[in-house]
Amino acid sequence: RSLVVLKESPPYPPELEPHVLLNPLARASKDSTGSYAYPKQPDHLPSKYEDDLSVDGVGTDVEMITAVRHSDVFLKRNFTEQELAYCCQSPDFMASLAGGWAAKEAVFKALKTPSQGAGAAMKEIELLSGPSGPSVLLTGHASKIALERVSPSSSSPSLTPTRSPWPSSLPAVD
Repeated sequence: RSLVVLKESPPYPPELEPHVLLNPLARASKDSTGSYAYPKQPDHLPSKYEDDLSVDGVGTDVEMITAVRHSDVFLKRNFTEQELAYCCQSPDFMASLAGGWAAKEAVFKALKTPSQGAGAAMKEIELLSGPSGPSVLLTGHASKIALERVSPSSSSPSLTPTRSPWPSSLPAVD
């Protein structure tokens, strides 16, 4: 008796793939023969989940740790005091700074914000660290754009620490 059974196809017919593959609520159930199968007509998602599956935009950014500037002018224009304090207490200041910058860029892209030029400050996009992971606080113009386009309370950044470069992404949920 083998511990691993290799399959050559998914446990559902091809026509059900869009309804099963990315549906966290899809469940197989026993049929009349005692086998497990997915229903031919997938249940409609409860309305409370429909909103959760609507993504308006995804922002992704990758930053080389060595490419992030750390001059006083750059830091003061783009990071809040809380963000800088967090970076200072981390084991690798530059890696933390690169991750923060990548996350700010990802938020900017997810919101589909019209650019105000390469020199525009990113201080209005603040990254907060909490017990359940990072979150984003938007103020000023960034907040106005977000309220028009997405639900900021439903968005959370995904930071992936690597030696270099540092990727970051954020789904913007409407």
